[in-house]
Amino acid sequence: MSQQLLINASVTDFAPLFGTLDYAFKGLKQTGINGVEIVIGIKSRWSVKRLRQLSEKYALPIASIHQPIWSGLDLSFDEQFVAIAKELGTKIVVFHPLSGVPFDHPHMQKYLQRLSLLQEKKGITVCLENLPTKYNVKLVNYFLPPDKSTTDIIKLFSAVKQYGLKATLDIDHLRIPAP
Repeated sequence: MSQQLLINASVTDFAPLFGTLDYAFKGLKQTGINGVEIVIGIKSRWSVKRLRQLSEKYALPIASIHQPIWSGLDLSFDEQFVAIAKELGTKIVVFHPLSGVPFDHPHMQKYLQRLSLLQEKKGITVCLENLPTKYNVKLVNYFLPPDKSTTDIIKLFSAVKQYGLKATLDIDHLRIPAP
């Protein structure tokens, strides 16, 4: 049985910072990708209606919704964006491991258990995404550097299996010269 590798690209609040969503979708469509992942943000233009229109206009399905930055940095656990995922026609919601917290730490285990329960309660698929070894924003690295265990793919897959989640591989986060 053969499976096709699906490639999706993330659309965030910050890239392109001064570009329009239309510009982002048009450019992504030209690359030949399969779909987009929407990283929930704070800009007022991130409306469900507008995202649906762009998805239809460029025939780019919204494959997943990514947790907001504040949720990924453990500043606030935000469940509200799960409803946006369903409104946009996807049941796939992507989360990061907590930054700076090892997989074997009780706080991380409580977080992963919460994701597992959220998946069950909301009828969604929770995907855990690998973290980069360093963030592009130096200030975030200073205050919340990623723990080495959360950048280790084998440890990520082990956590995913343990908590009944799925995985998202962000190739930009790998930044390694060999597989």
